[in-house]
Amino acid sequence: MIVRNGNRVNRGRTAIIEIELDCGYELFIFQGALTEFDILIKYKNNLSRLRTPKHIHWVVDMLMKYQTQRTIAQEFVQEIQGLWGKTKPLSNNTFQALESFAGQVNALFLSNIKQKFTVLSRYGEYDVEFAYFLISFLILQEKTNMPNAFMFSNIITDLLKTNIDIFKIVSTATHNGR
Repeated sequence: MIVRNGNRVNRGRTAIIEIELDCGYELFIFQGALTEFDILIKYKNNLSRLRTPKHIHWVVDMLMKYQTQRTIAQEFVQEIQGLWGKTKPLSNNTFQALESFAGQVNALFLSNIKQKFTVLSRYGEYDVEFAYFLISFLILQEKTNMPNAFMFSNIITDLLKTNIDIFKIVSTATHNGR
């Protein structure tokens, strides 16, 4: 992982931080507009354009991983559940705060995730390193904007059930609050 000060400009805003992952994906974190410390997450892979992730993206990827590696994919989701429980909202969204968070995520990835879950990179769209970082920053974003949010937690709980209700999970992941 390489972390650098943001210099990518998108819609007139300069990224606060840029994170280049070993798997080839890059994350760009911008100032968001919802709350004072809101972050806007963008990513790209190789020559792709900048994309804004949605919950449904990682959920579909996880469901694809479940099709071939259900047990290990569920263990990965259990790790995500642990991360959800530990993540605290941002008290500021400076480069230093985001760098610190990225460092913590990287330490967890290297110690708990990489070795055990690399096989999941062969299935679905996302490499497990990117999925872990993306989900981590989405959790941080959600907890910062609404500390009592429950959508992410509900998705995780539903993914850990023995009998997955795909339609319920997709419905929850695409909920837009209207």
